[in-house]
Amino acid sequence: MPRNRLLTMLDEHVVPIGMQCFTGNHTLIEVLGATGFDYVWLDTEHSALDPRALEDTMHTCEAAAADAGTAGYTRPPAPPSGFPSSC
Repeated sequence: MPRNRLLTMLDEHVVPIGMQCFTGNHTLIEVLGATGFDYVWLDTEHSALDPRALEDTMHTCEAAAADAGTAGYTRPPAPPSGFPSSC
């Protein structure tokens, strides 16, 4: 499996350029990949992306990565109230 381009950039002290995305709009993610962004950060803590929508959106990120090398990352939602913070 090839190494993630973003990790390689960080190892080489190159600043990656990316965008935080609060929407599951696939066209937007494709455009971000086509315009040369190094990563897209999908924020599920502050957006309405449910797990199914997130899965579909990550498939779009994978396609953008294959086409342009744009990596997709997610910020998981906060745990529910009362959920233990550590095990």
